[in-house]
Amino acid sequence: MKIIYFMVLVRIVSINPLFAQRPPSKSTTDYTQNLPCNCESYTRRYVEDAKTAQSLINDYLKAIAKNSKIRTSSDPIYVLEANCGSPMAALCPGDIRLILFNKYFFELINAKDVHTVTLVDKHVLAHELGHHVLGHFKRIGSLSEVEKIYQKEKGYLKKKFITNNNPMAQEIEADLFALWLLYKLEKGFQAEMLIAQIDTMKMEELDKRFMKQKENTNSVKNTKEEKSYSTHPFFSDRIKIMRQYQNTIKNLQTTTGVRGFNNLGNSAFMDLWPSRAYWDISLSAGVVLGGIPDFSADGQKVAAFMYALNQKTSFHTGLSLTRFRWDKPWQTTLDVHWSKQHYGTTFLINDSPKLAEELHLDYLTLSPQIGWNSAVASRRGSLSASKRGLLVNVGANFFFPIGALSYTNYIATSAPVPNLRFSAMPKVSVGVAFTKKTFLPRNLKWLVSYEPQWIRLEVTPRPTAISHNFTTTLQYAILRR
Repeated sequence: MKIIYFMVLVRIVSINPLFAQRPPSKSTTDYTQNLPCNCESYTRRYVEDAKTAQSLINDYLKAIAKNSKIRTSSDPIYVLEANCGSPMAALCPGDIRLILFNKYFFELINAKDVHTVTLVDKHVLAHELGHHVLGHFKRIGSLSEVEKIYQKEKGYLKKKFITNNNPMAQEIEADLFALWLLYKLEKGFQAEMLIAQIDTMKMEELDKRFMKQKENTNSVKNTKEEKSYSTHPFFSDRIKIMRQYQNTIKNLQTTTGVRGFNNLGNSAFMDLWPSRAYWDISLSAGVVLGGIPDFSADGQKVAAFMYALNQKTSFHTGLSLTRFRWDKPWQTTLDVHWSKQHYGTTFLINDSPKLAEELHLDYLTLSPQIGWNSAVASRRGSLSASKRGLLVNVGANFFFPIGALSYTNYIATSAPVPNLRFSAMPKVSVGVAFTKKTFLPRNLKWLVSYEPQWIRLEVTPRPTAISHNFTTTLQYAILRR
């Protein structure tokens, strides 16, 4: 609802000289061609006193430049009246920037029949301006992918929900942006002052009308006006988000840029469905920091070691799949790694240890885990970039040998080559997590793990080999669904 809030200007139309009607001059460029809405009777006129209207927009742009790092275009933004279902921002061919409104919608959403420019009017204007300055026209995708969201009960969302082109999230982002502008421009402004001026009963009726329309998706009687609400969050949800995030918005620092509002809009949108499960796919890599191998053969202890990191590195690399919710700290994880490890055993010659044999092991390692992540369940209503916390995972490692064991014996040239077998052992990890509550993953985890390993070797004499390994792993999410 680039939308719901544009109501602003309509009030202005009724009684303010700013919006009195006047036909454009003959030299005025006609921006009515190819408008991005099916307006049946476009009025083809500027609002009265276009200079004043432009001045009002310029005041907003100055406030944006003064209080944020958002870079605004030098291209003018024209305010026009059109017979569309609701207010909207538009980018026409030639990068002509428009804000379209209609009188009916403004009169509909204002709680009182007053003849002044209301906070509602101003919020709608700022909302539509937000679509321009926040770059939403660069990220527009298919609306049909998210139109079905409100057909289902809250808490259920289709997988297409996660997309950086989600128009519903962009509407909430523009809502919060407009709220921020009012805090900067209106002395003593509070979010409840704006909410009090909105006719909530009428807006709830629009929500009900929308739901009725969605329940009859096969009907051909749906009007353009009804369809215009199909990609916008419920009015009640938007009020809820403005109340929840009002303090965060009020205290945004001047270093905030487009990405900051984008992150905030994403986070607020996800708060509407706190029980929805997400999946993150991460690149994962790590090394064995050290370990204590314990080898024996026929009951006799054998001196064993892991190569030092500066000699030969034991490492693992692969993918990590994590399932989590934003309202719970618990998560489940599956790591799929290729692991390469290097071991050796020694014997004594004249009281000096000599290398007896080397083992180079290659595994496909599967690690299912249950974890607790305080970053995920951190306080709502904060910027996405601020989410970080402690991470604890408990699970198991399942080692599947890959190929033949690489084995070298420096004592007996005819020594049999052992066969490497499947094994399983527990795993415990602790670390820190840095995450963003956005449609983009941007998750980073750093973990230190204790991973005892049972090295099953098939050879005579049969050895017993267990190594108590300590590893470190870095994971970075590349995909979220």
